Amino acid sequence: MPAQDHLPQISKSYRVAWLVVSLVLLVGPIANAPALRHALLVVAIFYCGNEIVRGRIERRWLMIFLPWIFVVLASALWSPRPKTTLIDATWEVLGPISAGVLAISLSSRVTPRWFTFPFAALAIGSLASVMGGLHVHLGIEPGLPVWILKTYPGRGVASTVGVLVVLIGIWMMIGDPGDGDDSRNRRWRAGGGLMVLLGLLLGILGYNRMFWFAVLVGLLPWLVRLNAYSLRIRLLLPVLLLTAGLTGVIYSSVVMNVQHEAGVEDAVTVLQEKYASDPRWIIWSGWGKAILEQPVAGYGYGTRILPRIGEMKIPGGMKDPEIAQHHAHNVFLNVLVQTGALGLIAFLWMLTGLFREIRITARESAGATRERWASVGAASLLLGALAKALTDDFYWGPANIVMWVFVGLFLGVAAHKAGREPN
Repeated sequence: MPAQDHLPQISKSYRVAWLVVSLVLLVGPIANAPALRHALLVVAIFYCGNEIVRGRIERRWLMIFLPWIFVVLASALWSPRPKTTLIDATWEVLGPISAGVLAISLSSRVTPRWFTFPFAALAIGSLASVMGGLHVHLGIEPGLPVWILKTYPGRGVASTVGVLVVLIGIWMMIGDPGDGDDSRNRRWRAGGGLMVLLGLLLGILGYNRMFWFAVLVGLLPWLVRLNAYSLRIRLLLPVLLLTAGLTGVIYSSVVMNVQHEAGVEDAVTVLQEKYASDPRWIIWSGWGKAILEQPVAGYGYGTRILPRIGEMKIPGGMKDPEIAQHHAHNVFLNVLVQTGALGLIAFLWMLTGLFREIRITARESAGATRERWASVGAASLLLGALAKALTDDFYWGPANIVMWVFVGLFLGVAAHKAGREPN
């Protein structure tokens, strides 16, 4: 009998909140559902606020997130477009983090059947995105309605969601679901395999080289699991993973640039040209100069603010000027541009606070398999997300929602079972 079955039944209000969290994940990876996504995030904000007012969320969780939220909202005071900053901050920071905090609060108390809802919702949303990706990149007409074919969110966002979906699927396959029902556990692990497949398709369809790097980085926390295997497997498995990752990077880098069948010489030439002439070196330099003009507080938060700054500060004569001027293509540079050193300190405070919680819960639950793997799952998602954000910034969109909800879900389970109640 799972541990959750011994918990009191959650109220109808909490069930609705859990459904809201799940529905956010359903529409999260889908490009053509921004209105519904925003509406659900507003509901999540109200539910989270109610939990805070009633004292059901521990102070330590608030102290992790509030500095970053405060700086982002406060940046409206010096933003060139205060209203835009407040709106973007609501959709991109306050809403996703509120959904994640709700997941922390509720995930330890729902029954096993309800616990599966976010996973099922994410799988359905990812499947819809894959269908759209097959249509966009391969021209496949699966005979589905047009609105499904328009669900694909684009290479960058889709590959980032793919990283997270792969890592969540790994957790489902490796982490102990904590259920004595062998039949249910087999279905759970089979679902994890499906999630990994969907995530890989989202990454492969976009030919995104950072997808493979981010997945490898996200798998690093799972190296602790190797202790359960023989020495031969412990030596072989990392080599296989590294080989698969390097193959994916080469494939993603070469296939998009060589129209004919690529040989070894083609691959080497393309890789040399691609990395030596990568426009990000110039993009980072240009945005670095913009940061130095407003180093303390930045220009104000918002994905609609960044292009305006780029048009003014980034030269239009460089390669792909529209892409270069859109944002700095690095999450830390984007934080500096928008919120300056104040924002970077708050952002790093949030990240270090989360990793501190992961370390504490992992140490306190070392003998409890399911809870330990929940901590590993949270670390895996955070590392994979940060690795992907080194050459991009997805902390503003759909992938941001997926990350925060599942980081919260894993932390809630781990903290509760480690004796550090999430609320």
